[in-house]
Amino acid sequence: MMDEYYLQDTRGYVGNDVLWWKKNGQGYTTDLREAHVYTKEEAYRKQEVRGTDLAWPKEYIDSKARPAVDFQYIDQAESEA
Repeated sequence: MMDEYYLQDTRGYVGNDVLWWKKNGQGYTTDLREAHVYTKEEAYRKQEVRGTDLAWPKEYIDSKARPAVDFQYIDQAESEA
């Protein structure tokens, strides 16, 4: 649906990953499953208020997403248990 948008915080990245506004304004995330989904109007309104935010169509970003593994959640010893 083209009326759904993510909002990027363009001030930084985590590795090569984009920072998105998290659901309910609870900070930022690189995980799209945790990203807040805005209407087009909401996203552009927020973008106008804060110049470092950038609205992206959800459909477009979802088509560019790829699975990733966060190194913080893997443990070699645990995997062999």
